Amino acid sequence: MKPNETLMKWTRDFVEYMDLPPEERRNRRIQLRAHRKAAREPWKTRWFGQLPIALAMWLRPVGVRISRLAAKKRGAPSQSGAPIVWEEEEKPIG
Repeated sequence: MKPNETLMKWTRDFVEYMDLPPEERRNRRIQLRAHRKAAREPWKTRWFGQLPIALAMWLRPVGVRISRLAAKKRGAPSQSGAPIVWEEEEKPIG
């Protein structure tokens, strides 16, 4: 676009916006804010990137394994109430 066309488009948009009644403009602003807020990333991701997700994925299985091992030593059922099923390791044939 040429600079003159861009300026004409901005002017046309501004005039159309100002021609709307104040109530309609207010509703439009509220809807725009709600849309922006809904599209926003969680604060952990904005501040620290993918690090919190990576740590959660890495630490969760470790915690599950530790709690299951502790339950096995105690002979207690797991926290979910379901019995713990320990699979036998496959032995190589030969």
